[in-house]
Amino acid sequence: MRITEPDNEDKREMAGRMYEACDIQMAIEKGHLVTIEDVLKRVKESQKGLSQLLELPKWVVNDSCCVDTKASIEHNSK
Repeated sequence: MRITEPDNEDKREMAGRMYEACDIQMAIEKGHLVTIEDVLKRVKESQKGLSQLLELPKWVVNDSCCVDTKASIEHNSK
């Protein structure tokens, strides 16, 4: 094991993971995800979209400075 000081890139990655966890939590609390199968489906769809996003040359960012995965995929498919 080693100790490291996180840089901005590390912090952005962890923030992204935190936001994803918060999205899942809110979807469960609002009743959008009820069963573990619902959660699994949502996570698989998210993983597929994020995997595609990582391959794209340009990303679409919304007004709240978040990357819009679906819009980015659509933009790059034109």
